[in-house]
Amino acid sequence: MENKYMGQPLVPKRFIVGLMGCLGCFMLYVLRSNLSVAIIAMVDELEVIEEDTAAHGNDLCYDINTRINVTKLTNTYHGPKYMWSQSVQGVILGSYFYGYTVTQMLGSYADKFGAKWMTGLGVVLPALLNAFIPVLADIHYSLVILMRVLIGAFHGVIYACVFSLFAKWFPQSEKIVAISGTMFFGNFGGVVTLPIVGYLCKVQFLDGWPSAFYSTSIVNIVWFGFWCYLVHNSPEEDPNISEYELKYISSNNPQSRSAKNVTIPWRAIFSSKPVWASILTKICACFGYYIMCTKMPTYLDNVFGVSITSNSWFNSMMYGCLCVTNITGGPLSNCIRSQHWFSQTRNRKNFQSFSLLTCAVCMFLIPVVDCNAIAVIALMLVGMTAFGFITGGEFGVVPEYAPSYAGSVFGVTNTLASTTGFIGPQIVGLLLDYGGDSGVRHQWNIIWYLSATVYALGAIAFEVWGTAEPQLWAVISNPDETNDLETRTSLIENKV
Repeated sequence: MENKYMGQPLVPKRFIVGLMGCLGCFMLYVLRSNLSVAIIAMVDELEVIEEDTAAHGNDLCYDINTRINVTKLTNTYHGPKYMWSQSVQGVILGSYFYGYTVTQMLGSYADKFGAKWMTGLGVVLPALLNAFIPVLADIHYSLVILMRVLIGAFHGVIYACVFSLFAKWFPQSEKIVAISGTMFFGNFGGVVTLPIVGYLCKVQFLDGWPSAFYSTSIVNIVWFGFWCYLVHNSPEEDPNISEYELKYISSNNPQSRSAKNVTIPWRAIFSSKPVWASILTKICACFGYYIMCTKMPTYLDNVFGVSITSNSWFNSMMYGCLCVTNITGGPLSNCIRSQHWFSQTRNRKNFQSFSLLTCAVCMFLIPVVDCNAIAVIALMLVGMTAFGFITGGEFGVVPEYAPSYAGSVFGVTNTLASTTGFIGPQIVGLLLDYGGDSGVRHQWNIIWYLSATVYALGAIAFEVWGTAEPQLWAVISNPDETNDLETRTSLIENKV
């Protein structure tokens, strides 16, 4: 019998494409997360501390006078300093998501223009813009906001383009592994980036914090060079792929049936309770997640006086915890489902409720533990670890209840959820700047109570309206013969 692996290359080309695609998502997170730590060094800490003391008194978890003296003596952060209020910092940190939200649906053009070049340009152009941030910050913070909006806009297409590329390169049985890899590598980008940025802000190399932007840009540009050389839009276009692998991919990756006469039933989508369950639970989940990712370094710095090095390492640990449960949540959910202990709907709800309600409890307890820094950090790590299990909850349910329109529903839910990336940090900034004279720590406590409430509402929404059962409007019986929603519904009902 002929060995079916005869002629197989030592390293299959699709694995190289998969690795480069995952590293592209890694690069996205490198540029997305670098500012959340660097901004601590960019702000004139001494002026902000003295201003907060005059406005609110000593409401913090450390002695302000001691920190002022230490700051005057050590000046630990190198580079220019700016007097940016908390609300301005919130706008700067959230501005990335203005662009990211607007362009996500443009990823659907990957098949028309080529996923390779849309992904490549989506990484390298933001890298070039990122390198100008130190110069533009000296002129005015509004230019930093503009750069972050543009960076987010280019990044908005990357995940959809990578998924489109993987759809052509991977057999059906390998696609879920490849897609899970994009999530893992994306969050791992935060794990690696944050401590490196924290270190660069404290050294004099290239004047301190500006080096964090230059170095992250260089890494992205290097990736782009390898991407151009190694990746092609499809196996058929790659001149270096082996004949064996080309046949293996084509025979195990059947193309979906053409549905030229089928239009997307937008009215049915937006009137569907399961879709709104996905929208609401994802918005609530992302609201708390983006606050933790973008504002946690500022919180630890403002309230506990945590150094930028320790701060960056802690935030890196949060991303690390998220990586572990992101990659294990889906398989664990499938494993539990295979035991037939619960229906698939109940299984998805269990994971979503566990994830969001655990986060809600952790956020609620942060004000309770008061100035116990170790307890606060432990609660954050537990919360972020639990958050990763949403991959076994709502994350996997859209293809189940909307199998024929999963891409469209994903686009809608992800676009709306991404708005919390700029809404959340802005709310935090406004509460800190205009939250009254009750003290900085008290205002942060309001933020944690708000996050806990939003997390809980997300769990409730999915518990009430969520389902894994295919919806009548989302199953195409015969796309070559019918496009009318009522006709399709009738066909499905007759079969049942």
